Amino acid sequence: MEMIAAISRRVDFTRNAHNLTITIASDMLQNNHDISFCIKKGDMPSFHRFSMLPVYEGLKPNDLTGIKVRILLRKSHYGHPPLLYCNENELAKFWKDYFIANGVKANDINFVRIQ
Repeated sequence: MEMIAAISRRVDFTRNAHNLTITIASDMLQNNHDISFCIKKGDMPSFHRFSMLPVYEGLKPNDLTGIKVRILLRKSHYGHPPLLYCNENELAKFWKDYFIANGVKANDINFVRIQ
């Protein structure tokens, strides 16, 4: 989340950029001193609930309207130690809601599962 916010704040990044695609290769497990997706019970609420937490203020990107997002989702062992508290569908829903809330059209979000 920190990297997405940092990219969105770059001087050369414009919210009106056409045909700009952000490609992310990651397991998409947010993990910092404030939150640890799938590892700590309750640390991955719905995006709507997460967006109301004080920690989100520093992680919120600038407007992503007009941007396309391609996520190369690295396969992890969701539901098994240490990722007991989420599954891949929950994780994908969180991130889809995150990008939609920040201006990306639902049809412009593409998940590709990789090993």
